Formats: sequence, structure tokens, C-alpha cells
Amino acid sequence: MQGGAVSRIRQRLTFANVVSVIALFVALGGTALASVIITSNSQVDRATISGHHPPSGKHPNIISGSVNGTDLASGAVSNGELADGAVTAPKLACKGNGPSDQMVRAGAVCIDKYEASVWSSPTGGTQYGVNADDYPCGNDGQDCKGKIFARSVAGVTPSSRITWFQAQAALANVGKRLPTNAEWQQAVQGTPKDQCNSGDGVAQATGSFTNCVSDWGAYDMVGNVSERVADWDELAGGCDTWIGGEPACLGGTSTTAHGYAPLERGDNYNSGASAGPFVVRATTGPTSTAATLGFRGAR
Repeated sequence: MQGGAVSRIRQRLTFANVVSVIALFVALGGTALASVIITSNSQVDRATISGHHPPSGKHPNIISGSVNGTDLASGAVSNGELADGAVTAPKLACKGNGPSDQMVRAGAVCIDKYEASVWSSPTGGTQYGVNADDYPCGNDGQDCKGKIFARSVAGVTPSSRITWFQAQAALANVGKRLPTNAEWQQAVQGTPKDQCNSGDGVAQATGSFTNCVSDWGAYDMVGNVSERVADWDELAGGCDTWIGGEPACLGGTSTTAHGYAPLERGDNYNSGASAGPFVVRATTGPTSTAATLGFRGAR
């Protein structure tokens, strides 16, 4: 084989032999390129080995047809959910855990379509946090694995009276997480604050305010219940106003308040005109609970 690579080898090879052949050609010149087409019985139909680089813009196929609709496992993502057939950067649909658990895409993140409700199983069962702090695990979340499950479903009262640690656990139990502050801000874009529940004095069922929806399709991000996000700040001792006259209550505004607080966004059903897409508060600790405070998930 010295003096140039053999142009074509037609024989049936095992994977081990393919590796040996490629290693041999690399040893002989270091310029060999192999294009291997693999059949469904994991054997090689053809190994084409050339002694030159492919033309500009051309690349050898390592596994021909390895990513297509027929090769995907049953129930896996179909071609219709890939962006222009891309494999490296698929634009996948945002799917929840079952047909009633709904998420929407907000830029690069999937976020719950509705404020979270917490249940005894991933598909429903008993709902917690509607009228009482009745979660079956501790406020620090250390024993919540497999006990509470967050869902994004329409037509139910969002769960509240939940600590930051419990919310994090309820989401982790279903493969979700709290959105970051920046992700929440992206998802709320376009929500008309005057169409949301900021004055009813009680949380309403998710999706009840049909016009309280963001440009991305997320409901009730303003009003109803304030929403916990992943980020923390120093505990605020007071509030300033900023965009649209909405409150910003962040650390550094007091010399007497000490500690740390997860951020809360959007305000709630008691907030009146102050509720809006730019409200941000760091006013309660991570184990604090309130009937006005809930959350939603992200992926």
C-alpha cells in the first residue's frame, strides 16, 4: 500500500477492522480520509479511502443516514421538530411532562406556559399549596425528592406558600428548574400589565386572564402570584422605582437589613398599579412563605 492509498476497498469489515485500516493509513501518510457507510446490521458495506482531502466545502460522511426519521427511537424527536434538519443546534419544541403540562419557547429557553401548581405525582393527584402550607416535606427542601411535583397546567389555582427550596425541589423532581432572572425578563416581554390580575385580592385560576399573556405565550407573569426566580441578592431594606414607575427592591438600600433573598418578579393580586413586568423584589428570605408568592419552571 506504500506510494499512495488504495482508492477503494470493497469488503465486509467489522468495526475493529475499520479502526485498524484507518490507523494504518494514518501511519502511512496521515492524510487519508475515510467515508464509512454502515448498515442496520452494524457491518460495513463500503469503505472508501482516498489519498487526498475532499474538495472545499465537502466533508466525508461518517455514518450515512444515521440521523433521520426512521433511525430515531420510538417517541424520540422527529424530523419535523428539527430546524432545517440541523443536528448540532436543533430547534426543538418545548414539551412539558405530558399533554396537560405546557411550556413555551422564549428565545433560547423553554418556560412554563402557566404558573406552577404542585402535586403529589408528576401527572396530578393531590394539589398542595392552594389554601395552606401543606407540602409533605420540609421548608429547606432537603427531604422533598420524589414527594412534590411541579406542573404547568391551565385552569387551576397556582400553588403558593412555598419556600424557594421547595419550589426548586418540585421542579427538579420533574426535570425542570427555576428560571434565571434574565430568562424570566425575556419571557415576560410584551405582557400588558393592565390586563392582568393585580387587584382581585385573590389568586385566580391559571389562564383566566386571557389577555395577560406575553409575546412568547406565557400567561400571568404579571399579577396573580409573585414568582420566584433562581437568582438571589442581598436582602433589601427598601424600594426604589425605576422603569414605568415599578418598584425595584434590591440589596444595598439599607444599613440595617442583613441576609440574602431570592428575587421575586411580577408582583401579585394585591399589588394594584405597581404590578408589572419590571417589578423585582429581594424582600423575603428563601424559607419565607406567603399566599401571594409562587413560581414557574424552565428548561
